[in-house]
Amino acid sequence: MEQIILGTKPSFLIELHNDSFEIHENGNENQIFEYAFVDSLRVSKRINWLVTVLSFITEFLLNSSGNVYKERDVLRFNYQGKPQKYSLKDCDIKLALQTINRINDIIRTVK
Repeated sequence: MEQIILGTKPSFLIELHNDSFEIHENGNENQIFEYAFVDSLRVSKRINWLVTVLSFITEFLLNSSGNVYKERDVLRFNYQGKPQKYSLKDCDIKLALQTINRINDIIRTVK
């Protein structure tokens, strides 16, 4: 077992096991995911829809073009066909991406 700490405030860590990985997220129940049932993991930005809509309205009134405002990195994947997402706010994104690449490599060898 290997433990990778991605953030401390709030706490967020991933434990890598032989046939699964476990996500420990501050204040939430630990989740265990078997590699065989996981689609590839990815990090994406969450869209702030309120700010985006207000931007388009304001820009429309000013005869200009609006923007899509993205914030917060989010870890996303499907587990047994169900979407999973975890906020990576205040996490080490570089370490998170390295960890996700390792997990994706494991998933490719399992399938």
